[in-house]
Amino acid sequence: MTVEAYLDAITTEYYNGSAWVDISAYVVGDIAGNNGLGGWKPDQRVAALGTLNITLNNKSKYFSPMGGDAVRGLSTLTGFNKGTKIRVMGTFKGITEEIWTGRIMSIDSDDKNWGNEQTRVMAVDWMYVPVNYPMKGATIALNKRIDEAMALILARLSIQPEDTEFATGSFTFPAVFDNVQRKTMALSEFTKLANSELGYIYVKQDGTLVAENMLSRQGWRALDQVWVVSDTDSYILAEDNTFILAEDGTKIIGNEGAYEDAAIHADMEEHNILLPEDGLLNASIIRAHPVITDTSLKVLYKLGTPLFIPSGKTAEFSAHYTDPSGLSQVSGTNMQTPVATTDYLANAASDGSGTNYTANVVVTATYYGDTVYYSIENNATAGVYITLLQARGYGIYYGNSIESTKDDPDSQAAYGYAPFQFDQKYQKDTYLANVYGLSVIEEYKNSKSRITKMKYLANLNSNHLMTFLMLSIGSLILGTEDRSGISNHYYITDRAFTIKQGGIIYCEYGVKQNDSYLSEGLEPVTVEFAGTSTDGIDFNYLPQVSNEIQKTMSAWVYLDTDPPTVSNFILGNFNGISSGYGIAAITGKEGILLSIHDGYQWGMEFAIKFYYPFLVGSCFSDV
Repeated sequence: MTVEAYLDAITTEYYNGSAWVDISAYVVGDIAGNNGLGGWKPDQRVAALGTLNITLNNKSKYFSPMGGDAVRGLSTLTGFNKGTKIRVMGTFKGITEEIWTGRIMSIDSDDKNWGNEQTRVMAVDWMYVPVNYPMKGATIALNKRIDEAMALILARLSIQPEDTEFATGSFTFPAVFDNVQRKTMALSEFTKLANSELGYIYVKQDGTLVAENMLSRQGWRALDQVWVVSDTDSYILAEDNTFILAEDGTKIIGNEGAYEDAAIHADMEEHNILLPEDGLLNASIIRAHPVITDTSLKVLYKLGTPLFIPSGKTAEFSAHYTDPSGLSQVSGTNMQTPVATTDYLANAASDGSGTNYTANVVVTATYYGDTVYYSIENNATAGVYITLLQARGYGIYYGNSIESTKDDPDSQAAYGYAPFQFDQKYQKDTYLANVYGLSVIEEYKNSKSRITKMKYLANLNSNHLMTFLMLSIGSLILGTEDRSGISNHYYITDRAFTIKQGGIIYCEYGVKQNDSYLSEGLEPVTVEFAGTSTDGIDFNYLPQVSNEIQKTMSAWVYLDTDPPTVSNFILGNFNGISSGYGIAAITGKEGILLSIHDGYQWGMEFAIKFYYPFLVGSCFSDV
């Protein structure tokens, strides 16, 4: 029998600068919040802004946005203001989890003359920080992974997330922040990194900033686990089967639980099963962005009109680098310390005549990716004109992007042309784009129904309540819908909830289907080649191993009943010419089965593992 379940406590707190303050007693009306990626499509990889809305009883004027103005007779709680941290927590069966964490963005209060003496609070999660923080003045960083680049971005921000979980990147990007413009925000860099890595960046409900790498959602990942406890209380018994009592005489609850796979079942919930209007893709256009970097010094900034500086004064300003052959903005590296007479001149007159005061000025240049900050101090006894000022370095130029274009003619003939476009700003070639484009088309080329949202009442039972508390953006769950015969694994992309007065909780997940071998969405493919065949398995571009010099491969091999003569070759080097696969690079017993060892017989199956130090491609032949 299903037993309804309710949280033992719902706690709302704000941080006053030194401690968390419980304001749960003042909460009236619903608590409504959300966070997530904003959708399930292949280009939605960075979180949107999460929000929380609560209403507080303000009869005591604790929550007026005046900051405790004594003239108005207000007694606002210390620290309760815009920018203050706020969180909602839930407790069930001794387990406490954060439901939402962020900072107050707006406070709207009324009084008894024209309202009901309530304060409406709207808060936002940490994603509001990168949305509003400019990357101006960023220094170009070389050879960085997504996790390293994320750490560099955070080091620039004044407000940090509550915690971080950064997966080690699958790629080392030659340069990051090399195309930061004057209006580039940190969120834009998040998008460049996530798209180039094929990862995800989001904030969980406890305020943890997560950066996934390309392999975080691999096909062999198991479902997330939820701690499941009994719907009914059980009590601890002594050896004589009598109840063990607490000091106050009450029986001690001894519920035991266990971790189980996270699942949302359709017979209890509401699912949005859609045939999305834009859920079909049969062409991909993915762009990489190679750059050109100078190999000799160029003038990337030059002062136009002479600048006058009075005696004893300092002029401070910034300037952006431009293409010497045009006016387009560029980035720069290897920027040079200003050299007197070469990079700057100071004269008594604006036309460069009169006394030369170059020795009397101090020019300090601070260089960033696309900007130079100048501080020019005039130590002369008279005012001077800066008649020459320039910044030299290696220009970094962004020309035309290169594109990987893939098509599925059959799908286009059946449904029309439905393209997917994607930018990988930090990828300099299209190897990854080729693979990803084919993957997207394979997943979305056919028009089919998809579960895109899952809604449930968290109070239905204890399992649902723990699911609400423990699952977050990025969790992998089992979703089933019996009437449509849909059963698959789904990643949670978005999360929204409403906590009603009385503890009723409605939860909604946005989800993205995850076809994998474990979910039975994919099936293994059996491949067999003839003994004299030069056919092979093309694994395409595998970034995890493509740059590794040393590799180990394993295979299951079936031995023919007759000893092999020619067809004893099971692994070879692809030399990229018409002869295809050869054995030239293989010596000794590396990759060639020369004889049978350890009691194996012809006509039986066995496993073989071999080490090959210079593998470029691979093929398997019948042995």
